[in-house]
Amino acid sequence: MRTIRIAGFALAALTVASAPAMAAGPGTLFGPYPGEMTVYETPDTTLVTIGNWQLRKEIPKLPQLRLTMEHVLHVTEYPTGIPTYTYVVSNSVWHRYLEPSPEIISEFVPTRFANYVIANGAVISRVGLFHEHVHLFLYTQAPGAYPLWFDEGLANLVAQGLFTGDKVRIYPPEPPGHWISTERVLRATKSSPDYLSGQDSHSFHLQSQVMVHRALIEDPEFGKSVGRYLDALNNLQSVEEATQSGFNLSLDALNDQMLGYADRSWKLYASLGIGIAPKERMPAGRELPPVEALWGIATVALDTGLHLDRVGELIDAAEKLGPQNPRTHLLRMRLAARQQDDAELERLYLEIQPRLTDAEVARGAGLASFERTLYLQEQPANASLRQRMLARSFELLDRSLNARPDDPEAVWAFAMAAAGTRQGLATALKRLEPTFAKVPRNPDLAIAAALVYEAAGRYEEMLPCLNAASVFSHTYEQKRWAAGKIAEAKEKLAAAKAP
Repeated sequence: MRTIRIAGFALAALTVASAPAMAAGPGTLFGPYPGEMTVYETPDTTLVTIGNWQLRKEIPKLPQLRLTMEHVLHVTEYPTGIPTYTYVVSNSVWHRYLEPSPEIISEFVPTRFANYVIANGAVISRVGLFHEHVHLFLYTQAPGAYPLWFDEGLANLVAQGLFTGDKVRIYPPEPPGHWISTERVLRATKSSPDYLSGQDSHSFHLQSQVMVHRALIEDPEFGKSVGRYLDALNNLQSVEEATQSGFNLSLDALNDQMLGYADRSWKLYASLGIGIAPKERMPAGRELPPVEALWGIATVALDTGLHLDRVGELIDAAEKLGPQNPRTHLLRMRLAARQQDDAELERLYLEIQPRLTDAEVARGAGLASFERTLYLQEQPANASLRQRMLARSFELLDRSLNARPDDPEAVWAFAMAAAGTRQGLATALKRLEPTFAKVPRNPDLAIAAALVYEAAGRYEEMLPCLNAASVFSHTYEQKRWAAGKIAEAKEKLAAAKAP
């Protein structure tokens, strides 16, 4: 499969020339204090931020960035059907609840049915904002999976550009002062020390930018090699195999080549004509009550998995500000599910039962129950609990979807529960069809449909869903899973046709 057209960008699109602990806030006795936050909402995006006039000034410039990314990736932006939430929080909230590591001041975190840009409002800048939105654009608009080095290198390269009128000028990166091996750069993930902190993290980001700069701006042949490398990874080759396929080099030889390139005293800059970006105005804001801000920050932490050991502090503070609110209760259910605390999850479910006639409450309880099954391996010891949670989520989500059928996340979880319990399979497929029209490239929906077809023994119809999951997946793990399932389905079809 082809990922993006790397080569040709330099020739066709550019004119090249030389060149601390959480503190309680004022007036609160309830612990965590989110600060005075404002929410700005559009149909596809929601910004929740502390007072940051610089950020409000820079956000309307994002169309310039999106036009640049369309030119860089040779794509036309399309609506994904998945909302984006940007949370810009106070320094104290950031450090205690959302910070991935001490070296990181902002982060893009995709989840199945929401994308997050999170940032420390005390230090976020235009470059930081654009950096995370490059990640967002690559993830949502370019099919396929991308290694971390390409993702970070592209974000550094484009975000640091100079945007003026209908042009952007992209400058070369500074030479890395401390060198880590190219093999480490290629293998890095978001859990790697090379990404998270220290001098190696700085070198990783600079060296990634150097590779992307060479591919997109200076060396079209190297750009073609990078394109072949990305294709090989998407075809599930190892890093060693992809390096040989893409660059026709060993990892050691590629490292020597990149070290020589990085040491060059001069490199090229590029001027790209992007056209006039449409003006984008900030919508009117709404002051967010502290309890709503706490709910939102807790939801971000639960969705992203950041600092789960501290989320209870946010939920407790929300409970004191708004006692007996079902939204707080449902957040507790999600936390119990993520922490695999089955006794607490059951206690909370029994407490909320009288309110389950409310479709939104049923949705939240159903999603929390299904979330618990994601951490239960399919082993005999877990079978009874897993089936109970699947059956419960099936019933609750069915109730919710009867009231609100256009809910992609609920449709997905209902279909997964239907496949797991082998009930309501026709209903699940009926609900998936219009949801695909709304969210056409979501690999998780494709996986859910494949599992429903598998539960029904309809392997021929399972294959297109698995192919879609493979094409649109953003992770190599999902691609490997889809490849394995495709092989299984083909074997069963062949066995069924055998005399």
